[in-house]
Amino acid sequence: MASSTPTISTDVAILDHEPVRVWRWVCAYLLRRPLLLIALGILALLALGALFAPLIAPYSPYATLKGQELLGPSMRHLFGTDEFGRDLFSRALYGLRVSFAVGIVAVALGAFVGVLIGAIAGYVGGLVDAVLMRAIDSLLAVPAILLAMAIVAVWGAGVATLIVAIAVINIPVFSRIARAGYLAERHKEYVTAAHSLGASGPRIVLRYIFPNTLSPLLVQAALAMAYSVLIEAALSYLGLGIRPPQPSLGSLLNASQRFMRDALWYPFFPGLVLAALLLSLNTLADTASDLINPGAQR
Repeated sequence: MASSTPTISTDVAILDHEPVRVWRWVCAYLLRRPLLLIALGILALLALGALFAPLIAPYSPYATLKGQELLGPSMRHLFGTDEFGRDLFSRALYGLRVSFAVGIVAVALGAFVGVLIGAIAGYVGGLVDAVLMRAIDSLLAVPAILLAMAIVAVWGAGVATLIVAIAVINIPVFSRIARAGYLAERHKEYVTAAHSLGASGPRIVLRYIFPNTLSPLLVQAALAMAYSVLIEAALSYLGLGIRPPQPSLGSLLNASQRFMRDALWYPFFPGLVLAALLLSLNTLADTASDLINPGAQR
């Protein structure tokens, strides 16, 4: 009698090796793109610095050290000190924390509202689409920085106002992208099949169409993060964002204007941190765009 030998399912074997293949592909892709690898390293370093600022900062960002005004970089003060004797390294870390917090929350809020508006407009169509898109066009008609300045001027400067202002700026772009995706997907066969099976409108919008429109929204989220950080820094630089003595990269650059000739390190290090953050976020967004649209890469 022939003895039976245990067999291993081919599907199980493929699934077992799938994580290994994914990691190999990721490593190979990163090695082919050293600029992306550097950007990810810088972004991770900045994110860790912002997250653990209370543990890393050698001084309180508000502590004034008498007799140590405008000191140059040293082992005690890596970025030097400002005109009040405050440690610039500590203030830059806390300012970076504000940039991350405002950028992430504002993009998340703007994306949620924008995608919701775009999904309703694209899926329902007709008069609803026309009314919602004209409202979005009215937001696009106003330059972003002027719209943010108007919101801050009405509600007053502060972190919460900055988040709302930047979120409003991001709503039109996300709504346009979401609407385009829903217009392209709503007449496809799988949506018709879901309708015939009795699926409700909200379930079709969220469960079936939304995953197929997610790729361009993720690319826009990375771009919007860099843009939001830049808007926050610009408003703080103009005195309409984070109010002193709370640190912000933009307010640090504003305060350093009077001392650029005698204390070059004052604007240099906060500007370097801001530039590194923006460049790493833009590099990440460009890479995400290449992965989602291989034709553009070729």
